[in-house]
Amino acid sequence: MDNHEKRITELEEEVRRLQTKNRGYLTQAKAAEYIGRSKEYLRERAARGDGPARMPNGQYSYQDLDESMQRPADKKDGTAEGE
Repeated sequence: MDNHEKRITELEEEVRRLQTKNRGYLTQAKAAEYIGRSKEYLRERAARGDGPARMPNGQYSYQDLDESMQRPADKKDGTAEGE
């Protein structure tokens, strides 16, 4: 995939996220699917205390997931910016 195709894919994902913002809540499985990660990733992040916020019933909001994915520690490769 060249840089243009990669950027198009990234923009399509961002549009999808923005279109679904504030649409309610997701289960852990659906939240993991939404951010392109595994349920284990969400569990690990919760255990470290730096994952997306969860409601008392264990669900995630679209907004919290989006905000979490914008933080440097949530890069797709799991590394912080500058590592």
